[in-house]
Amino acid sequence: MSFGPLVGTAWLADHLDDADLRVMDATFYMPAEARDAQALFLDAHIPGARFFDLELIADQETGLPHMVPTAGRFERLVAALGISDGDRVVFYDQKGLFSAARGWWLMRLFGHERAAVLDGGLPKWRSEGHAIAAGDVPAASPGSFHATLRSARLRGLGDMLANVASDDELVLDARASGRFTGAAPEPR
Repeated sequence: MSFGPLVGTAWLADHLDDADLRVMDATFYMPAEARDAQALFLDAHIPGARFFDLELIADQETGLPHMVPTAGRFERLVAALGISDGDRVVFYDQKGLFSAARGWWLMRLFGHERAAVLDGGLPKWRSEGHAIAAGDVPAASPGSFHATLRSARLRGLGDMLANVASDDELVLDARASGRFTGAAPEPR
């Protein structure tokens, strides 16, 4: 099986010790879930994984959640996790597939194509009896990561309004239908 954009648990188990592989838990829980993703990571994670904090690896200058950080911020924080330009990076989350794709998307947004999402995430990994680690993870040796923002992959409010008139691009909204229509409250 080739690498990315989706890898299976068997593939990850076979490649877990590869020198160029980095595994990241990119779990995020919505506020109403009242769960601490980082604490749960310490309780159980894939061996060798690090916690990819989506709240930290975001623009800290805005009050809006999860806005894209600057290339410099992303580069610095990703390198601190031990990720280098040539590494393959696999993202998973504790729910199965909820927030791992955000980590994958951010890597690709900043020019790193060698990223994948673990199919089924931690629940599938555990259900198949693969090894689980717990506790603190030793500090990573800093990686050498160079971020290049691919701005053509982002759209702002002006772009969206222009698209309403032009209908040039297909827009997909991954939220539940109630949130899309405004019938359900926003969970933040």
